[in-house]
Amino acid sequence: MNIEIKIERKNQVLSRVSFSKATLHRYINCGKFPPPISLGGRAVGFFSHEVDEYLIAAANGTDLNEAVERMLKKRKDLKAH
Repeated sequence: MNIEIKIERKNQVLSRVSFSKATLHRYINCGKFPPPISLGGRAVGFFSHEVDEYLIAAANGTDLNEAVERMLKKRKDLKAH
């Protein structure tokens, strides 16, 4: 599986998903949105392909908790080139 790795900052993600910071954090905490990765210090980012997968899952009515679990399993399979 070849995935182009792109990182989006929180403000970029919020504009794509169209919900508030509070909702984003609530969804992350309850497993309905993929958690961010650390970029060092206090900076975090989100994998763009995971945000894409979230949007597709939400549009299709897929169980978001299951979709996020699958995304997190895929993270473990990512390898540096």
